[in-house]
Amino acid sequence: MIRIKIFVFVIMLSSLCMAKEKYFVYFKDKPVEKSTQINKYTAEYNSVFNLLSERTIARRQKLLNENELIQYEDVPVSSDYITALKQLGIEIVNQLDWFNSVSCYLDSTQIKVLLKYKFINKIEKVKTISFSKDDVTTYQSDSPAFINGTNYTYNYGASLTQNELSKIPLVHEMGITGQDVLIGVLDSGFDWKNHDALKNMHVIAEHDFVFNDNNTANESGDTPSQHNHGTYVLSIIGGFLDSYMIGTSFGSKFLLAKTEDIRTETNVEEDNYAAALQWMENQGVDITTSSLGYNEFNSGNHSYTYRDMNGNTAIITKALELAYKKGVITISSAGNEGDNSWFYITAPADGYKVISVGAVGSDNSLAAFSSRGPTYDGRIKPELTAMGVSVVGADASNGAYKYASGTSSAAPIVAGVAGLLLSKFPYLSNEQVRTILFESGDNVRTPNNEVGYGLVNAINAITFPNLNKLTTGQYVINKCFKTRNIENNNVYINYAVNSGTVASRLMNYNNNMTFSYQFSEFNEGDSISLYFTYKDSLGNEIKEPTNGTFKFIYGYPIVLRNLDYGIVENNTNNYGVIQNYPNPFTYLTNIDFYLSDNLNANVSIFNILGQKVIDLFNGVGKKGKNSIVWYGNNNHNKFCSSGIYIIVLTTGNKIESKKIVLLH
Repeated sequence: MIRIKIFVFVIMLSSLCMAKEKYFVYFKDKPVEKSTQINKYTAEYNSVFNLLSERTIARRQKLLNENELIQYEDVPVSSDYITALKQLGIEIVNQLDWFNSVSCYLDSTQIKVLLKYKFINKIEKVKTISFSKDDVTTYQSDSPAFINGTNYTYNYGASLTQNELSKIPLVHEMGITGQDVLIGVLDSGFDWKNHDALKNMHVIAEHDFVFNDNNTANESGDTPSQHNHGTYVLSIIGGFLDSYMIGTSFGSKFLLAKTEDIRTETNVEEDNYAAALQWMENQGVDITTSSLGYNEFNSGNHSYTYRDMNGNTAIITKALELAYKKGVITISSAGNEGDNSWFYITAPADGYKVISVGAVGSDNSLAAFSSRGPTYDGRIKPELTAMGVSVVGADASNGAYKYASGTSSAAPIVAGVAGLLLSKFPYLSNEQVRTILFESGDNVRTPNNEVGYGLVNAINAITFPNLNKLTTGQYVINKCFKTRNIENNNVYINYAVNSGTVASRLMNYNNNMTFSYQFSEFNEGDSISLYFTYKDSLGNEIKEPTNGTFKFIYGYPIVLRNLDYGIVENNTNNYGVIQNYPNPFTYLTNIDFYLSDNLNANVSIFNILGQKVIDLFNGVGKKGKNSIVWYGNNNHNKFCSSGIYIIVLTTGNKIESKKIVLLH
């Protein structure tokens, strides 16, 4: 870390009258070198580990190995640097360890002084993001708005349509309501304690990042409508009042972050959003959702453009990507710009891993206002849709309910479905949940830049097969069925290895229409295709899927049906690069290559223009199998855009290559 000397600068009295604006102050280093491996034997590991909740560690362990649990961005900002700023009379607003930065209000004189310090990397203006503006219509709540004429356990009232469109009541009927899942909501504020549909929900913690206190409802200094938007959004996920409205994942626990200050024309500042995500991740959040949508930031030189909707520019987007890297399922509204001059998705929906959500009507037709894709770098957006036209939610202004339209209304429905899925199968990683939600969409075979993979479907997600990796390293496949009309002792998994002969094995019945089978006969890299058969109470044999098969690569816990990996090739020679798996891939892909002896070898990735993207291996490889992983990044550690790439293995005068497909 750079050694600093603290100088006391006398700021001219005239500078106190200068207008101050909020800036990010980025530091050049941290108390630990970026190249240092932070493992459990280092002091940095243990000091940060003790700051994280048990839930945070458990969630990270689904995705990261033991020596990756604590990463460089987790290390706190240098306390010496913060002290230096405070001695200049600068008040820190947010400490953003993930970005090695703080936010604070500065005038031009203070900026000049700070830039003289050697430990300052750069200073950038904090931008503000506009909230999506929803079309709102209210209705009276003195009597049920809709009498449920179905045979469901719960009376959904006026919220029946939005729930039924995504088949949510069918999952509630299975007793799955989001139990033990922690969902974080970032919005304008939450009057949850005073609304009949919200007052009994389980809120773990809440924080106001505008006034820096623990009250997210209106307080002195707020405008009367400050907490209205957030209360409405929260109710769509977590509300519950029989005969009036029922939220998608009402049995979940919640973290609430007030990040928007609508005194400034419904704007949220980027640092508040990033700080809220960091706070939630440290609390152990499983899912985050926000109904923010950038279309116009501050005017002038501090504004983003569509060119910046590339997954790598906006702070709020980068913060979501870091949260995903740590195992969080991240969800964002796509934006309400589809019927205006902006048209495209908005930050943070441009992120690589964030699930961006578009809006449809009750007939599943695309809402005109729903923002379209692609991202500036050509990725499909939005990924999913949910009902976003005339969606019922809580009205904080009068304790009643209201209809509103916008992608703000659709995003919490998708977040709730993710909550239901994770509640049923708590071992699932964020990558598994994300893939299953895509596979469950009604447009998965022909994804596009209007609806992505299609309408989110809760029952399809719950009944999509998934893999659980045991501590022994073996995998258990779990399959939930939609029907109760099934003989529990007559359910079979039928599978073939590397296109070989189909084997049938009896599955074990667990509970609630769920069956499992533990694999023990496969090797890492084997390509498995499978389907399920069972007999109903009438003796009819049923196959699922009716056509085709499910598939997965042993050693990679992602089951697919419509999305495609490609098939792992069997190595028949003692030299060569094997087709990567999975292929296409989104998060990481495994690359194996074989050498006839201990040889100098190079494995690189090139784009289709022949330009080198990254060197993955350069050194002496061992005789036989060598394995490496590509995370879709380049030599500058930036994510590459979707497209076709080439793996090239070079040893001496021998060159072999394979095509690889990266999909975000």
